[in-house]
Amino acid sequence: MTETSVVVPAYNSEETIAATLDSVLAQTCGDWELWAVDDGSRDGTRALLEEYARKDARIRVLSTPGNQGAGPARNLGIGAAGGRFVAFLDADDLWHPEKLERQVAFMEERGCIVSFTRYRRRKQGEPTAGHEIGAPGTVRYSDLLKSNWIPMSSAMYDRLRAPDLRMRPIRRRQDYLFWLDLLKEGGEARCLPECLMTYTIRARSVSSDKLASVLATWRLYRDEIGLPPVRAAYYFANNLARAALKRM
Repeated sequence: MTETSVVVPAYNSEETIAATLDSVLAQTCGDWELWAVDDGSRDGTRALLEEYARKDARIRVLSTPGNQGAGPARNLGIGAAGGRFVAFLDADDLWHPEKLERQVAFMEERGCIVSFTRYRRRKQGEPTAGHEIGAPGTVRYSDLLKSNWIPMSSAMYDRLRAPDLRMRPIRRRQDYLFWLDLLKEGGEARCLPECLMTYTIRARSVSSDKLASVLATWRLYRDEIGLPPVRAAYYFANNLARAALKRM
């Protein structure tokens, strides 16, 4: 069995996907497979993915029927994954070379169902990243309700502990909800206290994107998790406050 399966959803990512895939190819750990999922791209993303797949047999390309969103694209990759551990990487983020090697060893040592790492953020098109962003060493379900401490492109989970779990079919916050579903029965997420990923802040309409994200978080608490209004408001307020602190 391949030790780690990497799932990379890609939509109109021809400007960034090469650097993202190169960061996987540069890993010090070579025991991985990568499932690149083209989510109905209308640019040259698919051609680039197929070019990389021709050059390295560990890279395989899948496609969704049209643009389905990141959740269904990731689910397609999860369903094809053959590794014990599944790691996620978005099509404009970058891994540092020791990421997989250090994180797999961490997962095996700690026996946790989910792990994630520290990271830095950079604006799209800028070569340098900002300060390192950390998190608590251990995150449980109650902690996660207050804030999504788990960056998608730094995260890895043990598929043997949740072989049938998939992301719910919502456009926003499906990653957050996935971690909540994984930890709901009492598992823990552990932070590997090393900076092993660079997250890209995408260039788009900031004000409309923030509003949509805030509304999606409220709907997650009320509609997806089913929290009563008072509890939903409590966790929602915590989430907003922590998000503001993170941006500062």
